Amino acid sequence: MDIIDRSRSILLGVHDGCYYAAKTCAGDSAENLAIVRRIGYNVVKQDPKKRSIRGKRLDAGWDNAYLMTLLSKVFEF
Repeated sequence: MDIIDRSRSILLGVHDGCYYAAKTCAGDSAENLAIVRRIGYNVVKQDPKKRSIRGKRLDAGWDNAYLMTLLSKVFEF
């Protein structure tokens, strides 16, 4: 999986908790995944586009340019 596919799946919540339950058994990985999901949710929520959060997530899944816009907000310093 490349960075765009991985980001898209996290942002869209494509994988359910059962899938990650097997992958996040060791250490703090479940907590880390929860943090990444919250970051994705907050970035979508703060986007000024007049659309529901679900609609913004769908847009990010369909449009790579919009996805990159959202991801660039995550990595602003």
